[in-house]
Amino acid sequence: SLICAALIVPALWRYVDQRFKATQQAYWHIIDLEREARARADVSAATVAWRPEGLTHAGGVVYRSGAVGTEYLLVETSAGGEWVLPKGHIEPYEPITHAAVREVLEEAGVWARVLAPVADVDLLAKGEQIAVRFYLMEALEQEAPTGEGRRQRWRQFSDAIAEASHEETRQLLAQADRLRTQRTT
Repeated sequence: SLICAALIVPALWRYVDQRFKATQQAYWHIIDLEREARARADVSAATVAWRPEGLTHAGGVVYRSGAVGTEYLLVETSAGGEWVLPKGHIEPYEPITHAAVREVLEEAGVWARVLAPVADVDLLAKGEQIAVRFYLMEALEQEAPTGEGRRQRWRQFSDAIAEASHEETRQLLAQADRLRTQRTT
């Protein structure tokens, strides 16, 4: 039994040493993958090559059904004074639908599920050309906004059209309302 105990100590030491080395290699592998992803993102920032279909942003035309009928979500721009649909950057390698859900949550504090694509729109925002895919989204739950905490308004279709600050927003609301109506009939 003394010989077994003497052999177990080096075997245990070798096992611990191999586990430590394997863990370190895994960490270095993850660090290398992150570094490569950042390098690709830096190169792609100019060319937009990593973004699916050339899209830079994702957003939602979010609706909820209640006692007063169907209402649509508008959020105030970060500069203030304009009412638009929630949208934001697609993170590198993030699925577009996940970006839309995340941005609606960050900007308005609304958990929503994606139902269908509405349209892809090219916009000029803060002097930058952006390509946005908007989705028809159904509101599931309201909570405090997680990021920007912009003011928001839930409006019936006609009021949302009237309050929308841009023609693109009005067109997207109209397309989404038609799509929502088609889905429910």
